[in-house]
Amino acid sequence: MEEDNQLLNNARYRQYATAMDKALKSFESSSEWADLIASLGKVIKAIQSYPTFTKLPRRVVIGKRLAQCLHPALPSGVHLKALETYDVIFQRIGIERLALDLFIYSAGLFPLLANAAMQVKPVLLDLYQNYYLPLGKALQPALSGLLLGLLPGLEEGSEHFTRTKQLLDSSCNKLGAMTFFTGIWQCITSTPTVRLPALLYMTSCIDRQRPASEQLFVIGNDTSVVVNAVCLALHDNNILVQRNILDFLITFFLFHTNTLPDKDAVAILKSALSVLLRRDMSLNRRFYAWLLGTNVNAAIMKSNMGSNEDSDGHTSCVDPDTLNSRYFSAYSKVYVVAAVKEMLHDSYNSVVSSKGCITTAERSGVLGSFRVVLNLLDKSQIGTLVVEDILMDVLRFLYHVHNLLRSYLKVNENKQLADIQRCRSSGTTLQNCNNLADEVIKSANLIFNTFEPYYLWDYLGRAIHSCTSHSTLESISNDQDSCESIQIPKIMDDSLFYDEYFSLDPDNDVQTLYLPQLMYMIIVEMHRSCCNISFLELNSGIVLCSKLLNHILP
Repeated sequence: MEEDNQLLNNARYRQYATAMDKALKSFESSSEWADLIASLGKVIKAIQSYPTFTKLPRRVVIGKRLAQCLHPALPSGVHLKALETYDVIFQRIGIERLALDLFIYSAGLFPLLANAAMQVKPVLLDLYQNYYLPLGKALQPALSGLLLGLLPGLEEGSEHFTRTKQLLDSSCNKLGAMTFFTGIWQCITSTPTVRLPALLYMTSCIDRQRPASEQLFVIGNDTSVVVNAVCLALHDNNILVQRNILDFLITFFLFHTNTLPDKDAVAILKSALSVLLRRDMSLNRRFYAWLLGTNVNAAIMKSNMGSNEDSDGHTSCVDPDTLNSRYFSAYSKVYVVAAVKEMLHDSYNSVVSSKGCITTAERSGVLGSFRVVLNLLDKSQIGTLVVEDILMDVLRFLYHVHNLLRSYLKVNENKQLADIQRCRSSGTTLQNCNNLADEVIKSANLIFNTFEPYYLWDYLGRAIHSCTSHSTLESISNDQDSCESIQIPKIMDDSLFYDEYFSLDPDNDVQTLYLPQLMYMIIVEMHRSCCNISFLELNSGIVLCSKLLNHILP
């Protein structure tokens, strides 16, 4: 402020300000792009006419006019003249004052590279090289903008690819790796258009021969930003972004390394499950390679998992599928189970919050959950290891979602006209509840058809036995408004539900062997626990047995 007062008291500086005002005034009468070039020339002339002053008058207006001259719709000639003006300004004000006025001049420069003509790009990169990199730590407030300005230049095959990467590497060295990569993750989070080049650059910075624990700088200073960025990239519509983020996970976030806290690993895995819905072989291959540790070298597998060695100390005698299954059981399984449970919980809550107005997104979420489970169960190295841990959650999810949709249909009979109009205005109708309920049954049947005919009935029998031995089982959620603790009446209700809605296998063994076995187990458990169970529980068992009798063949 004191410096400004001193300059305003200087007659020569006041003349400088008057000359600059006159130059800037000419922009107002510009009617074509040639006029803009002439106006920029007047600004340059005004600056060069007063070489003793390092602080520009009207610099905010100058920054605004320069940004306008870098509009993508203007020809490259205007862009080049504007960059020439930037060069003159930066030479005059010096690095220290540029650091103070960085926000003024950067607003126009940072968006340019993505839309610049070929002859403009090297001139822009020169400005970054000559004036921005020397700022060092002072560049940190503008880091996100600089990254968004440079990352579009990382196009494979581009003649400016190498130079752009060198500028990014230099920026990393100037600012420090932790700060720099935090900025990269923030760009991935905020700007979908730079996700692919950002991931390509980040992957190129990772040394695959070194453990992740020695390269933690890639995570940056804020783990929450990383987790959010990875989740958004996994949901990106660009399949190349999804491939590259999975490649990053395979390289850096292997489950045995414990790079991230458990809750963050589950959050990432829950988002990664969505890639299975794209039915793309390249995505599925990467996803399962991540879960199974396929790309983990033999030395790590041997040291971490104790695989057998032959006489030469190699692990080649161990079947690859066996190694993958061991890895999954030891490291990945617990995260997969937790992620599936959270996915089901989120899908159920979306139906609850819809209040009967089922949107396309909610429908896709519910049916997509079944498809994800089906994909996991179809993978031989995974399905047999997780089915016991997630099946009860799938059954409870199915039971509650179906009943909730049916309840919405009943409520609809007494709905106010305003509520019905609200559903219609949002592009949905309550008829979607009926359609979705039918589709839920069909999707669940696809899952159950992957089991042996006896398995589901045997599983329900074991669940009833477990309930009589313990007060409760873990539920799909701790939310009392969603799926409560699984107790004996609830298991009985589930069994009635499956008996009513799901087609029995045409194999006579189901009706002559498996259902009688289930009924026998129910009777045995009720008899064994008759002194400890309530009348409601006893009644549920009797009702279920009577229903089963309707399907049992002599």
